[in-house]
Amino acid sequence: KLVQLDPDVIIGHELLDVELQTVLRRTFDLRLSNWSRLGRLVQKRDLASQFSKATAGHSSLSWAANIVAEAAAGRLLCDTYLNAKDLLPKEKDYSISALSVSVLEKEPLVLTESEKIEELYGSADSLLKFITERVW
Repeated sequence: KLVQLDPDVIIGHELLDVELQTVLRRTFDLRLSNWSRLGRLVQKRDLASQFSKATAGHSSLSWAANIVAEAAAGRLLCDTYLNAKDLLPKEKDYSISALSVSVLEKEPLVLTESEKIEELYGSADSLLKFITERVW
């Protein structure tokens, strides 16, 4: 689906340390040859062995994050967790719920059973309606 959408920017919370590492790990574990489609450049290098070394000992998560960034070459990656750590050094908790309370001064957004994520993302209108009603 990422290839179909072809975004210029990928935004996420803990994007480099958790989300994209999980995607790459699954890609390498399943031995999929098109791991480079995470980015825009076709790469033939063997990042799988480097990635497994980087994540095996958990000695250097920044090394694993660099490998993730290499795999996503050609796309701008925006990790809101890392940005919050840089821009809000006095915060103690950088989770999304804690940041929403301290920065936005709003309670964390919790979806009820009736508000299924699939339904919200079904159309642009339903997502926009949800955001305007619940977030702002």
